[in-house]
Amino acid sequence: MNLTPELKKQIMQFQKNEMTEYYIYEHLAKTQTGPNSEIFMRIAKDEAIHYSKFKNITGEDAGPDRFKVRFYLFIASIFGLTFSIKLMEGGENSAHKAYARFLKDMPQLRSITNDELTHEHDLIHMIDEEKLKYLGSMVLAVNNALEELTGVVVVLSFALRDARMIGFTAVITGIAATISMAASEYLSQKTEGNSSGSPAKAAVYTGIVYLITVALIVGPFFIFKSYLSALAAAITAVIIIIFIFSFFMSVVKGMKFQKSFLEIIFITSIVVAISYGIGTAIRLLFLKG
Repeated sequence: MNLTPELKKQIMQFQKNEMTEYYIYEHLAKTQTGPNSEIFMRIAKDEAIHYSKFKNITGEDAGPDRFKVRFYLFIASIFGLTFSIKLMEGGENSAHKAYARFLKDMPQLRSITNDELTHEHDLIHMIDEEKLKYLGSMVLAVNNALEELTGVVVVLSFALRDARMIGFTAVITGIAATISMAASEYLSQKTEGNSSGSPAKAAVYTGIVYLITVALIVGPFFIFKSYLSALAAAITAVIIIIFIFSFFMSVVKGMKFQKSFLEIIFITSIVVAISYGIGTAIRLLFLKG
């Protein structure tokens, strides 16, 4: 095999990636139980085999990317297994496309990557993550919290013009809405007889996600003295939430990020515009100043 310095560098990168993934999957296997643990261990063993095959070509060892290992394990602890793995899988697919031009004259190397990537992809889609059973409930919670609380803080801002008063009123509204939303989701799941999950757990996930969204939107009104500064920070928080939420859905569900992001931004903007009009009208008609 004619292994030029440039080609060897690229294959060494493949080798490093395989070792990095081995460390990630091995660690995930140790944190899981049952079928998930077995799947992760199978993938980890596959990565070790991939690494050995590349090492036979380069004749050198390659250590893992410690930063990537820590990063993806952190992401898994925050956003869940599926998101972390699919995010990593997307990055590796991009890397393989970039390296493809170096493999056109090496069919034996191409067969290694193609066969093993397909196997790995199939195994990843066998992973059973409880959170994903309640993804629909969490999506509903985020959307409702964004639209309702954004409207509430905008109305209150232009009606009351007092950051602390706006904050307390929005918190009370948010807590009441959280309880109502969780109860509604419980009854909805119970009525539909959804066998894929527990109505109680669906209600808990809904309530937690809704409450976190409320806290992020209302929080600025307890930080800033100026209601306009607090409102600007709240709107910024809304945009960040929409960005993260849209990106999460694009990775986990394969949705188009830009379409999802712009759609939610558009709807939220309409809510803000209408709320601004209502808040201004309330102040002019019923409040002094």
